[in-house]
Amino acid sequence: MTSIETTDDSEASELFWYDTHCHLFLESDPQRSPRTLMDRAEAVGVRRAVVVGIDPESSTTAIELATEDPRLFASVGLHPNSCTRFDAACRAALERLAQNPRVVGIGETGLDYYRMGADPSLQERSFRFHIELARQLQKTLIVHVRNAHLQARQVLRSEAEGHGLPRVVIHCFSGSLGDALDYTSLGAYVSFAGPVTFRSRNAEALRQVVREIALNRVVIETDSPFLSPHPYRGKPNEPANVALVGKEIAELKAMAVKEVAAITTANAIRLFGAPSGAG
Repeated sequence: MTSIETTDDSEASELFWYDTHCHLFLESDPQRSPRTLMDRAEAVGVRRAVVVGIDPESSTTAIELATEDPRLFASVGLHPNSCTRFDAACRAALERLAQNPRVVGIGETGLDYYRMGADPSLQERSFRFHIELARQLQKTLIVHVRNAHLQARQVLRSEAEGHGLPRVVIHCFSGSLGDALDYTSLGAYVSFAGPVTFRSRNAEALRQVVREIALNRVVIETDSPFLSPHPYRGKPNEPANVALVGKEIAELKAMAVKEVAAITTANAIRLFGAPSGAG
C-alpha cells in the first residue's frame, strides 16, 4: 500500500482538492477498493474525483462507482488507442451512457500518435464524435493528446469555428508552454498530473510550463493507477496523491498551498460540478 504523507489532520480539514481524472475501475487488489481509496483521499483533503471511462464497458463501471459513492462523478468515452472499436454500436452505447445524471464528462478522447493504437483518421472521427456529444449534452470534453498537439489543436480550432466548443480540459498535459497557451486561447483548461513532481531532466520543461501558465486555467489529476508522483514513482497511484501534485504546483509557483487548492478546485467545479457527499 502506498504511504500517503501529504499533510497533517488540521490542514487536511481546511483543504479541498479535486482529482479530475482517475481510473478506479482498473483496481483489482481488494485492499485498494474504490471506496477505500476515496476514504484515504478524503483523509488528506481530496474530496471529489472524476472516474474516466476508456471504452463502453469501463464507462459503465465508472457510472456504477459514481452512483455508489457520492464523492465520485463519471465520464464516458473511447480512448484513442481503442478507436478500432469505433463503430455504430460503440457510438450508440456511449450516447446512451452519456445521458446518465452522474456523467459530467465526455472522454477520454483525443489523438495519440505515440502508441498509434488506431489509424489517425479513425482517431479524428472518434474525437469529433465526442466533441459533438459533449456539445449537445453540455458536458465537459476530456482530451487525451500524446505526440499530436498540433493536430489536436487543429481539430479543436475547426470545431470552435464551426459550432463552438464545449468546456474542454487537456488531460495529463505533456506539451510545451506554447501548446498550453494555444489550448487556453481556445478556452480550454490544462490538467497536470504526477510528472510535474518528477525530478528528471526531462520533466523540467513541464515544470517550467507550470511556473508560467496562469492558474485560473489549471486543474490537477492523478490518472491513477498510473503516473504516481515523486516520491512514489513505480507504485500504484491513487486519488490521495493529487494533493502531492497540488503542493508541487504551489512550490513551483511560490504560492500558498491553500490558494492553489482553492483555485484548482474552483476550476474543477466549473468543469465538472461538486457532487454532494461526505466532506
